[in-house]
Amino acid sequence: MSRLKDEVAVVIGGTRGVGAAVVRQFVKEGCKVAFCGRSEDLGRRLEAELAEEPGSALFLPCDLAKPDEIEAVIERTVAAFGRQTILVNNAAATGSMEGLPDTVDLDVDAWSEYIRQALTHAVFLPVKYSVPNMIAAGGGSIVNIASANAIRATKGPAPYVAAKGAEIALTRHWGLVYAKYKIRCNALALGFVDTGTPTIAMIKSDPELFAVYENAHLLGTGEPNDVAFAALWLASQESRWVTGAVIPIDGGATTYIPSAKQLISPEMQARRAAQRDKWKAR
Repeated sequence: MSRLKDEVAVVIGGTRGVGAAVVRQFVKEGCKVAFCGRSEDLGRRLEAELAEEPGSALFLPCDLAKPDEIEAVIERTVAAFGRQTILVNNAAATGSMEGLPDTVDLDVDAWSEYIRQALTHAVFLPVKYSVPNMIAAGGGSIVNIASANAIRATKGPAPYVAAKGAEIALTRHWGLVYAKYKIRCNALALGFVDTGTPTIAMIKSDPELFAVYENAHLLGTGEPNDVAFAALWLASQESRWVTGAVIPIDGGATTYIPSAKQLISPEMQARRAAQRDKWKAR
């Protein structure tokens, strides 16, 4: 029996990487999935790829900078499939993360804009518009794709860490307040996942730099399906007794404290900055 038969999911940020892997696994398990993103070409290709699977895939173009388009994605999902029982929040403003300076040098407007995009638009609004549908359906599951950077101290940019930390706090909050409607809310805290994005490609292009990331994970770096299988479990009734949980999907990166020599040194930080500048110039 398909694990998500009769379920209807919305995947925010589903055209590539982790999001696309989630869409594939859900559709293969019989789920009706509406997924969104800015790249119509990638969305239509994934939609066509899954045409013969047990479930259904529907691509809906969406720019997360526009709240009305986020609401429209949820509304069009219900119009197409009759209801909604699952939400996967996978979008984040990671594309602009590399250019963010340290906190003391960060412009207030840049901080506010990042939080608006990565937290308000990518997490809060999809939940705001999805919960009424889940209440009407008699329950549902919200899966937030968060980050291990929000669990353990990191040199990642402060706005990114703040947005992901807030996502984890909201996961617990929503797990509490919506339990009475049989709506579960959980988060996956990701380590380094090879999603093929320009940022990942930049890191992998430098073997010494990539080794730092790989060695920071007891099981090495991850792949999109490592996350998709965990999301599948949280979306299914197999996890019916799980809510408010934050599950590290990080190859063991948050299970130990590395020695000072294992941490990214100032020299390695400079190396990463040089690589970033090199890629920006391409």
